[in-house]
Amino acid sequence: MPTPITKYVNITSGVGAGNNVAIRQLIGMLFTNNVLVDPLIPIVFSGGAVAALAAIGAYFGTTSEEYLRAVQYFGYVSPSIRQPQAMAFAQNCGVAMPASVYGKAGSYVYTNFTSIVAGVMTFNFNGTSVPVTGISFAAATTLATVASILQTALRLNASPYLSTCTVTYDAVNSRFDFVASGAPVQGTFSMTQAGALGTTDVSAALGWYISQGALNVSSSPVLTPVQAFTNAVNISNNFGSFCYTTASAVALADQTAVAQYSAAMNVAFMYSIPVNPSNYVATQAALASVAGVGLTYSTAALASQYPEMAPMSIMAATDYTSRNGVQNYMYRQVPNLTASVTGQSTDAVSYTTLDGLLINYYGTTQQAGQNIAFYQDGVLMGLSTSPQFMNIFANEIWFKSYCQSAILSLQLSLPQLAANATGKGQLLAVLQSAINEALFNGVISVGKTLTTLQQLYITSITGDDKAWIAVQNSGYWMNVTIASSVDPVSHLTIYTATYTIIYSKNDSVRSVSGTHVLI
Repeated sequence: MPTPITKYVNITSGVGAGNNVAIRQLIGMLFTNNVLVDPLIPIVFSGGAVAALAAIGAYFGTTSEEYLRAVQYFGYVSPSIRQPQAMAFAQNCGVAMPASVYGKAGSYVYTNFTSIVAGVMTFNFNGTSVPVTGISFAAATTLATVASILQTALRLNASPYLSTCTVTYDAVNSRFDFVASGAPVQGTFSMTQAGALGTTDVSAALGWYISQGALNVSSSPVLTPVQAFTNAVNISNNFGSFCYTTASAVALADQTAVAQYSAAMNVAFMYSIPVNPSNYVATQAALASVAGVGLTYSTAALASQYPEMAPMSIMAATDYTSRNGVQNYMYRQVPNLTASVTGQSTDAVSYTTLDGLLINYYGTTQQAGQNIAFYQDGVLMGLSTSPQFMNIFANEIWFKSYCQSAILSLQLSLPQLAANATGKGQLLAVLQSAINEALFNGVISVGKTLTTLQQLYITSITGDDKAWIAVQNSGYWMNVTIASSVDPVSHLTIYTATYTIIYSKNDSVRSVSGTHVLI
């Protein structure tokens, strides 16, 4: 053969700048104790409002709280004609969860099992394989006895996960279910193929493989809501707001612990909590200084309408890829919500009381005899140093995520980010792309008049007496510095690029005051 051309000219091909890190989707996350949600695998239903809602109904059942909340969540349509496109679910682990199988629903007939006289199956508990052999269904006379025979065979195994396990046939859902024994620990679980698929593969006959549509649920002991929230965030932070099912019954002490943990992550997630006439005072007092917490008032009679889902829907329906896509959370009308505050003497709590405590509500006003209801006031708990309006908080979640993704993409795509003027320029360039997007979608406001105090503050933290002019006229001021320091652990000299962006947040007009002068 001839000498290969690569001896003389060796060309390596590849796609440059192809490492793009995803930006977070600001969808809603619902924490639940429902056993159908794996403690180690949050579930995301996507594909648009209609498809996602149908999938949630098929998965949890159309009478479940999960589905009823999803109906409320996906029912919102923004003034820009946008709906939430996805919704996530995570396990709260409020009860102990042994490893479980919820089999594929099917038209099972017991006679299809009687020919299995030397069946095999293999469980995998947190990486440990547990095979079971010699399973015979020859004596089966019903689907219930198929389950009973299998349970007896499994309990003969020495594994502590099987010694007192249960196997049942769920006639309502037409499936076989399995629950492991022993005190649950945090661990993965799955059914693994025992051999060639065929008449002796019991798992296949029962529809217990994930590939068949079965649900294999990992195990977990009881966790505190903070531990469960931490687990979920560590697996995926691809959500913007979250709340808990009513059935999870999260106590005020746990709500406070979760809120404080979330707030410590600094404008990362919005925690939506319902309150009512009996607990709004205590809840507000406990959470008043905690950033990123939205309290929504309702009465006990209206609690099943889940008004706390409203700001989650609004956030999920905000399209940050469109021009002026940002939303004001006040004045948003949400289907299937009944006003809990009407301004009448019959209200259990007055709107002035709720306004003073920064508690949101679905309320009505009246014009020309027409009652008009909308979400009010779109505010959050927290101190003045944190965003106290839901729209500003959500916008900063998006902007921070965009900057994080842009910077990480830069680091992954370039051979190096040099600790010099070149590296500084490259970092400024990717940050400028984030700023351009924020100017496009309305996160950054241009031309907003700054107060004297704001001007002085900007000058103080930048050391630039013209920085406030840039913020007022262009909407932002940006700077990057690169400095070295000695790592306290490795004692190596490391270089850190530090950037500062000061931008004019896009405030919403919340009320209009007019003067009519008649001449």
